[in-house]
Amino acid sequence: MYKIIRWNFPNCGGSIDGKHIKIVKFANGGSFFYNYKEYFSVALMAIVNDNSEFIYINVGCNCKNSDGGVIETTKFYDKLLENKLHLPSNDVTKNDMNFVSVADDAIASHENILKPYAEKI
Repeated sequence: MYKIIRWNFPNCGGSIDGKHIKIVKFANGGSFFYNYKEYFSVALMAIVNDNSEFIYINVGCNCKNSDGGVIETTKFYDKLLENKLHLPSNDVTKNDMNFVSVADDAIASHENILKPYAEKI
């Protein structure tokens, strides 16, 4: 079982985030790797567990999209939607609540992804 007590955040198994990595334009690459931030890059999408270990890495997607668009091209996301990640079920988690990973607002909503509250307080 995950060391969920360590961070005082029950049922949280890790974090999801992406990063644009600047690259030199390929000789015949055209604008395929030109991103919305207006430079050439590839996307790194990574997931770390509650022990700060990388458990999933996806590198190489063209970066016309934000993190949300990049994650939707990964096998991880396909398995998440198909409920094939073998995440702990609610009957074994604390207070019968969903097991989650935290992500920024660019990632699509899902019952196993916890995002920041969108409204200003």
